[in-house]
Amino acid sequence: MLPLSLGAFVEFLIIITDNYFLSQVSADALNGAGTSAMMYITATMVGMGLSNGSQILMARRFGAGDKIGVGYLFANGVILMLITATTMYVVLELITHFWLPSWLRSESLLVVMQEFLDIRVYGLFFYLTTMMFMAFHTGIAQTRILFATALLTAGINIFLDY
Repeated sequence: MLPLSLGAFVEFLIIITDNYFLSQVSADALNGAGTSAMMYITATMVGMGLSNGSQILMARRFGAGDKIGVGYLFANGVILMLITATTMYVVLELITHFWLPSWLRSESLLVVMQEFLDIRVYGLFFYLTTMMFMAFHTGIAQTRILFATALLTAGINIFLDY
């Protein structure tokens, strides 16, 4: 339980670091990235639900000693996540380039949001697949690796933000 809680705390540190560096750029950069990030997080919530369901099924199979079943669920989960990422990619691209221009009045905010989402949308493929790996490791009760990867992710993010 502790590695999962510490991993969530590390994610919080990443968000604070991102906001700090964006606030140094401009108010539009901070507002645009923040609003765009909420759209991105909404898209990833679909993957979160799928990974949580897969985690429960993998834990059940692992508890029953069915390691082949765990592998089967994991492989299918990764494929499902890639399909979901592709779907969310298309949805976010449509929103970014067709809905946002008619919705926003601020041209500078629109530009920031489009720039942010045009880059960030590719992260869906990696993030949703990573969620399935997290579900796998949680399902087989090996959560220490999740904390280590969260620390690595935070360190890389802070370095690249700088």
